[in-house]
Amino acid sequence: MSVTTPPTLDELLAAGDIQGVLRAGHERRLEREGIPMILGLADERGTIPPSTDASALATGAALVEVVDEYTAALVPWARPDDEGAVITVMQVLAMTHFAPGSTEGAAQ
Repeated sequence: MSVTTPPTLDELLAAGDIQGVLRAGHERRLEREGIPMILGLADERGTIPPSTDASALATGAALVEVVDEYTAALVPWARPDDEGAVITVMQVLAMTHFAPGSTEGAAQ
């Protein structure tokens, strides 16, 4: 019996297989990998000042392009206010752009 090694997230991303990235993420067993889970709360009742930092604005613009690409690949049928679709896209974004070893926030 031969065992094949599944492609890495980087290989799936390079191949443009966004659905494969999502599938690979769902197949992970984070508790077995020793990955801590963190819950964060933010008080957003007040006004959030807009950023004026050029680097932050450029990173945000690059991430918007990636989110649009992932949305088209994963949930092209979704309404703009579909929270489930946003969560799906954010899962793939987290695995591809905020994983250990990646350049945080940088579009790849």
